[in-house]
Amino acid sequence: MDQGKLEQAFRRAYLLQQSGQYREAAQAYRRLLDEHPDHVGGHNNLGSILMALGEPGEAIASFRRAVALQPAHAEAHNNMGVAYKRLGKAQEALDCYAAALKCRPAYAQALLNVGTIYYDLKDYDEALVWYRAALEVDPDHPALAFARLDPLGRDLRPAARRRAEIDDPSARLEQTVFVVHLQ
Repeated sequence: MDQGKLEQAFRRAYLLQQSGQYREAAQAYRRLLDEHPDHVGGHNNLGSILMALGEPGEAIASFRRAVALQPAHAEAHNNMGVAYKRLGKAQEALDCYAAALKCRPAYAQALLNVGTIYYDLKDYDEALVWYRAALEVDPDHPALAFARLDPLGRDLRPAARRRAEIDDPSARLEQTVFVVHLQ
């Protein structure tokens, strides 16, 4: 398969994935990977589809292959962590998130996922540390809506904190955030 056909095959599989046609997309990625077994994006996306199909064990194999081909692929490490979490393997998930953060220290989704592991372990103080770190990196991340306000309704996003400190130098936004667990 030449480069143009490879890109076309990947785009087709990706469009199937985006339209929610997961089984067809999985088949398309597998055909692509049969001819190009070193296609990192194909392995990562196939793993994501397998997750959507409820097959986290198989997804891990795809993510492992992506990471073996490209060790600095932060998304594949993160996605593998999500698969391990789904299998109830918290330590393995944390190890994957740590690898993702080693590749990309300012990776909000990986920071959020670490927080979620600690939340599930009922270590709410540690979860809050990670949620706030994710909020610092991506103040508008949709999954962090619960962490943007303190108990008094003040905005905890970094720019809002700075504005509050400028407007009121005595402003203290070190209030406890009531964390709502998102599935």
